[in-house]
Amino acid sequence: MGCNESPIINYENSYSICTMTVNNLTDELIKIFSISDDNILACSCKNYKILDMNELKDKETYEFENEIFNLIIWRNIDSTFLIEGTCNGDLIIHDLETKQTIRKGGHLSTIMFLLILKSGELLTVSSDGIIFIWDPNNDFNEVTHFKAHKSAIWNVCEITNDIIITTGDEGISKMLAIKKQPKDRCILRFNTPKCRHMVKTKKKRIVYNHDKDLIIYNIDKIPNISDDIPEIRKLKKNDPDFILKDVHSFTITYILAISTGEIISGDEGGVIKIFHSKFNFQCISVLTGHRGRINFIDVFPSDKLISCGDDKKIKVWERHKINKSDEEEND
Repeated sequence: MGCNESPIINYENSYSICTMTVNNLTDELIKIFSISDDNILACSCKNYKILDMNELKDKETYEFENEIFNLIIWRNIDSTFLIEGTCNGDLIIHDLETKQTIRKGGHLSTIMFLLILKSGELLTVSSDGIIFIWDPNNDFNEVTHFKAHKSAIWNVCEITNDIIITTGDEGISKMLAIKKQPKDRCILRFNTPKCRHMVKTKKKRIVYNHDKDLIIYNIDKIPNISDDIPEIRKLKKNDPDFILKDVHSFTITYILAISTGEIISGDEGGVIKIFHSKFNFQCISVLTGHRGRINFIDVFPSDKLISCGDDKKIKVWERHKINKSDEEEND
């Protein structure tokens, strides 16, 4: 099933209204973070800006020393840290209050993805297939590192406190038990060609892209390509729960799963689509207005959806709310 194979479901509680567009940014945006009710942190590969969303103006600009590929926010009681994964492999921890930085070496190539684990530890992956785990509560010192893929790791999805799924450049994803010894670490391997992004839903599913498609698997049904079990495959016990075929016109570049049951995806053409588990993941909303790759989507305070990409714009989306006139029209 696909969004372009059936009409969009008219679901009145979906994000559908763009209430704000921020245009005064000079570089392609890779991520945006909420740092207060009124201020957001907009990050490019060269700098970050703190934006006042009420007055739509820059409050502060900070230039990075090294070119950044990915970032994440980490908070403790006293401070907020912007953790920067650089193109040269350095990990830089930048205190947004004091502007002091900690630099950690270890990766020898571009840091592709960063993730705060349920344990509170920081996981980073690089373009040479190596995973590092760091302890933010101990000056971000290294806990461990190991080789997971032959080449670049694009994305990491945490399943439990010990188990992660990694998406590799060679078209293979792996389920890894990160606390086990190397010979026992890989639990399964499965094919994910043309996949660059993967997320976990609250309903024990993973969602990943296959170019323009979305594939939705129950975690317990993921087929292990290391096994040869023809009878199981004949009975289709390893089939995906859903294959959303050609739901985008361009390659999917970002996926977000939120607690209300929605899967939100953006593509290289700037289009965002929303699918809902309530309707077997059929499309309930299409958000247009960006031009170029969607790099980041997230839910911000007050239940707003915020997006950014290569067009140097930030867009804020709100849910359509039924008012009295809408109810009268429906009657």
